[in-house]
Amino acid sequence: MRRFLPLASYFTMMCVLLGTLFKLMHWPYANEMVIQGLGSVIFIIPFYFIVRIKDTPSFFGKFSYFSLIFSSCVSVIGVLFKIMHWPGSDEMLILGISSLIFPSLLFYAIFQIKKSNNNFKESYYGFFGILLFCLLVVSFAFRPASDVVNTLDYFYKVFEVKNTTNFKLDDKLAKDVNFQNDIETAYNFIEGEKANLLKVCGAVNDNEGNVLYKKDDLDASTRIFIYQGKGLALFEMLKKINKQFIKVEEQERIGLIVLKDAGNGQKWTQKNFGNIPAAGALAKLTSIQTELLQYKAK
Repeated sequence: MRRFLPLASYFTMMCVLLGTLFKLMHWPYANEMVIQGLGSVIFIIPFYFIVRIKDTPSFFGKFSYFSLIFSSCVSVIGVLFKIMHWPGSDEMLILGISSLIFPSLLFYAIFQIKKSNNNFKESYYGFFGILLFCLLVVSFAFRPASDVVNTLDYFYKVFEVKNTTNFKLDDKLAKDVNFQNDIETAYNFIEGEKANLLKVCGAVNDNEGNVLYKKDDLDASTRIFIYQGKGLALFEMLKKINKQFIKVEEQERIGLIVLKDAGNGQKWTQKNFGNIPAAGALAKLTSIQTELLQYKAK
């Protein structure tokens, strides 16, 4: 078993890392590799600790290792379910990480301190691995969280402009058929892509009429708006509308807020839809529609 673990651990880690890379790059077969990799981790963790349980005479040491087996396996299962957007992931993550913090890691730390022949090598590697895991979780979680915050901030700015600037649509733009058609086309395009995004995220209606979908799906918006080119198409529509703004009430319009500091189309698309949760992408699209409605003739 001792000879089996290093080789099995290597192939498992290789699968997890490749699956993570494929998942982040939205390449095919990412889900299969993640499932295989994390599924193997769930089986390797008990074997890893069983070897140490056999070499540990004290009851407290055995209990700390059993506690680590339970909390680690539940945490990994929760991460797997969260990545795959399967039901029950939140409950398993809460249970696994909570039990990992207390009592598993606390008992393990006390056990390592009590060991008379302890050279802190094992505890050093263990805590370093846990710290690295926490940093990875925080780093992966920061990007989607920051994107959602930026989306909500944009939503606020749209309503702020609408409610505080006494904006009046110029008669020329109100009567410009091409301009109004462009507004209508962009609005309908967004509406269609919102429906497409919900479909990809497995949207269903519950008994109360609410739409249920995978709100934390990071792949759907990236796949649709970046790799399928829908984001670039939307950017060109908005850019065309933006060029038609004229002076209104002796104040030159800065154009659409959503295109402020936009850069090129690929940069804009990546900023707004790259690795952003489905809920954030839907909020961003709704915000753009809200801004477009300001320039639609009544």
